[in-house]
Amino acid sequence: DYQSWLNIVEHLNDLAIGKSVLKCANRIITVSKETMKYVLKLGADKTKTSVIYNGVDTDYFHPVNKEESRKKLGLPKNRKIILSVRRLVYKNGLDTLIESVPLLTRDHPDLLFVVAGKGPSRKLIEDRIKELGIDANIKLTGFVPDRLLPLYYDAADYFILPSASGEGLPLVLLEAMACGLPVIATTVGGTPEIIKHMKNGVLVPPRNPEAMAETMAKLLSEERLGATIGEEARRIVEDRFTWEENLRQLQEIYKKFI
Repeated sequence: DYQSWLNIVEHLNDLAIGKSVLKCANRIITVSKETMKYVLKLGADKTKTSVIYNGVDTDYFHPVNKEESRKKLGLPKNRKIILSVRRLVYKNGLDTLIESVPLLTRDHPDLLFVVAGKGPSRKLIEDRIKELGIDANIKLTGFVPDRLLPLYYDAADYFILPSASGEGLPLVLLEAMACGLPVIATTVGGTPEIIKHMKNGVLVPPRNPEAMAETMAKLLSEERLGATIGEEARRIVEDRFTWEENLRQLQEIYKKFI
């Protein structure tokens, strides 16, 4: 299919251009250990390669007022909202998320999934939503500008990252954690390096709608657990994933070249 061909083209590009770029670099910085493994396979020099995780602006992304945020965005105030911020391509696992919705809404009919983003698979996604009869449970917002992202995070009760294939370290995951949201994410790319299962987030296998629905149902039935996970997520981001910490580590690397 289209996505499979795209993955092949991306890999060929990495092999053809990526290898030569890596060989010329004086220093290579990756956003996760998983990404580092990949560049080492492409021929990067291990002695020149290190990991600096992405950072997030914790003053910009932080818990605010859920009721006010929902009012500003025109979202219902009395429904549980699960947010995903994704480009609308199947590589991002939105097919898995959509297939999990009818499994979950049988017992939780008032759930609302809000998917923020645009992309080439929108029509496919809309068609599948209609086929499954879950139009009332999913809202596709289209593109959301950066200035509105904090409102969407704050309006949500949970955040879900349903990635199906390799991710470095998704910035949206850190943004959601900074806003104190309990996050559900797949065990893909660098995500398991920062999410400790049932501590500061919840991990599920990729491409498994049943596991995704079961996990979300557990969080919905144990609201105190979700709140505790969200609080710990915010604390971890403040401790380890701020832009200030990111900058400090970059400065240490730059000092070696001065």
